[in-house]
Amino acid sequence: MHRHPRRSRTVTTLLATAVLTALALPAAASSVDPGTGPTAGGATVSGTVGVTVVDVDAAWFHTLAVGSDGLVYSWGRNPVGELGDGSTTSSTIPVQAATPAGLTFTAVAAGLTHSLALASDGTAYAWGADDAGQLGDGSDQSSTTPVAVSMPAGVTFTAIDAGDYHSVALGSDGQVYAWGNDSYGQVGTGETRERVPEPRLVPMPAGTTFTAVAASGDLTLALAADGQIYAMGYNNVGQLGDGTTTDAHTPVPVDTPDGVAFTAVSAGFLGTVALAADGSVYSWGSEITLGTGSTDVALTPVEVPLPGGARATAVTIGLQHVLVITADGSVYSWGLNWSGSLGDGTTTASYVPVRVGTEQPFVAVSAGGYGSFALDADGHLWAWGANDAGQLGDGEVRAAQTTPVDITTVQVDAVLFGETAGTGLTSQGAAWSVLSPAHACGTVPVQVRYTQLGRAQTAAVGEFTFGSEPVVISQPVATQVAVGVATTLTAGASADPVAAVQWQQAAEPDGTWTDVPAGTDPALVVTPDATTSYRAVFTNCLGTAVSEVATVTVAAVVPPGTDPTDPGTSDPGTDPTEPGTTGSGATGGGTAAVATTTPGSVLATTGSDLLVGGAAAVGVLALGTVLVLTRRRAAAGRGPDPR
Repeated sequence: MHRHPRRSRTVTTLLATAVLTALALPAAASSVDPGTGPTAGGATVSGTVGVTVVDVDAAWFHTLAVGSDGLVYSWGRNPVGELGDGSTTSSTIPVQAATPAGLTFTAVAAGLTHSLALASDGTAYAWGADDAGQLGDGSDQSSTTPVAVSMPAGVTFTAIDAGDYHSVALGSDGQVYAWGNDSYGQVGTGETRERVPEPRLVPMPAGTTFTAVAASGDLTLALAADGQIYAMGYNNVGQLGDGTTTDAHTPVPVDTPDGVAFTAVSAGFLGTVALAADGSVYSWGSEITLGTGSTDVALTPVEVPLPGGARATAVTIGLQHVLVITADGSVYSWGLNWSGSLGDGTTTASYVPVRVGTEQPFVAVSAGGYGSFALDADGHLWAWGANDAGQLGDGEVRAAQTTPVDITTVQVDAVLFGETAGTGLTSQGAAWSVLSPAHACGTVPVQVRYTQLGRAQTAAVGEFTFGSEPVVISQPVATQVAVGVATTLTAGASADPVAAVQWQQAAEPDGTWTDVPAGTDPALVVTPDATTSYRAVFTNCLGTAVSEVATVTVAAVVPPGTDPTDPGTSDPGTDPTEPGTTGSGATGGGTAAVATTTPGSVLATTGSDLLVGGAAAVGVLALGTVLVLTRRRAAAGRGPDPR
């Protein structure tokens, strides 16, 4: 089996949980703030664009990342499908790996020519070359899209990593599983095998459980819960840390210094680096990656003197260089400096730690073959080193990048509300702000046009609603009128745009409502002939608001002379105590006077007779009028009034 160098993976929870701002990937939807504004425009609206990344891993020639959308993105060389997009076409900007239906991913690991991804359900998927069984699906077929790894019965995986031609995983049972090439014992079968096509349980000391795994080249490491590291595989320069240069086909314990418990470990092609619980850093293997200034290999762990006694929070080892983050966020590096992988602005090797050339604090690091990646506290991804295969992912191919550059810088070009662009655009990284344009009432999608990592994209980032739905601000008031008497009802509503109004009526408040003909003004004049309920309905494109119910009560009026308890309304001429009258109510050669009213009128008399031409007078009252009959006598056929 030919051996090729690659990077190692940092085994630290920092890298697994760090968040970085959008790569040049299809953007995940996010909200805009605020989500509403006036139809006249002018609202300040802000948001972000792009997808965040929850895990990143770099190999020699390609890089993988997991987005916050649960998808896997990859860039770099792709001769055997290690990018996972169904092709063998290389890419200098991220492409989306094919995703099995219904799955999302949480972690990735990049091998020399194959890739691994851990699904949220604890299953694993692999793609790329399968010449040594490193895909773990039991076949010998390479794949340009993800295939399911054959899972051990009753076990899911919680962590993964990839060597050159083998793969390793941490099981939910706290045990280690490995598959692929076992020529140097890196799969731990105890044999020399070219091919192990499915995951196998690695034999570990009885009662030992593990919290992390790491792989690189032909080396496998496992970190036990008690802080002890176990190693197996290739050991030409002491990278197993057991005091020998003999390959191990089953796990051997690293010769740990007294009182030291390790919390993270990273496997390199020529050496190993580990983080102790007190923040000190230990390394072993080739003098190139020791960081002590020694020109001799170290067969057991030695402490790396960090500048100023700094304590470390994360470690990673690549092909021939090491990166360490200290408690203040500084990054130190050492080793060979091909293509500027140390990030100090030079291509000069250093065998003791040197400061990476930026004041930007970082929270996690990942070392590739000749490239390096770091995440800052704001979630931006910085890169330096080799980019001859586009492995930095910024859309360029160049020989070297000797200092860190933020490869996730976003240039927002426009924010569109439907088809109309906002004005006054400002942006800082992934964050943007604009003034909303004037727009017709309704809800429209918001899209952002931006450029990132050499790719112009349009991303949907949410929705924006122009206008506001009606809200009733003044209510109609119930009233009482006589039949035929008009009254005015008013109601009002706030809305953008102004809401149309339609009055409705019903015989009862809980009855059937019908539109009032021509009742489309906030003030409604009604003349009901019976008690009727009214309400106003306000409507615009965003909704409807209904006023309170106002009932117009039509008063029932008692006709004069019909209420015996009211002496003031007795019928004239019917009072036997009234002089000059008879029981008929009229005298003087004619019939009694009759006053006729329509409903709701009032007839008032003083008890006198009204005689016209010898006949009783007939008074006809119009609606709402009052007729007063005074006591007097006409001279037609009568004597003078005795009074």
